[in-house]
Amino acid sequence: TAAGPYQAGLYTMDLSTREPRLLSNEAWRPSLAGQKIVYFQDGLKVTDLATGQTREIDADGDFPTAASTFAAYYRNAQTGDESEYQVVVRGYDGNHEQVLGATTEAPWWLPFIAASDNYVAFVLDDIPHVFQWQGQ
Repeated sequence: TAAGPYQAGLYTMDLSTREPRLLSNEAWRPSLAGQKIVYFQDGLKVTDLATGQTREIDADGDFPTAASTFAAYYRNAQTGDESEYQVVVRGYDGNHEQVLGATTEAPWWLPFIAASDNYVAFVLDDIPHVFQWQGQ
């Protein structure tokens, strides 16, 4: 909601200048890694804070975790009446993508995906999974 001089939305702030910057009025579930912020806004978006450029990562992606060179997230892969959610990693450059797993559980009931510069970890069906990112 609006607060003081700020309208509702997703903001970033450079702590050296203390100037807030509105990224979007309708954005949800942001994740930040280095100069990249990944968030949901009618699909999964990434904004490069250094350049200000925003692009769509995946129209069906949500619940992201940002890493320095890729995003890990859940993608709705519904077919017919069956709902399936894939765990996906996709590079910011080159569109390299890997589907690491799938579940019928909705992502809002699942633990968050964890990511570092080179690894992705998540839990599906009570089993932990760890993958090494080898983007191309």
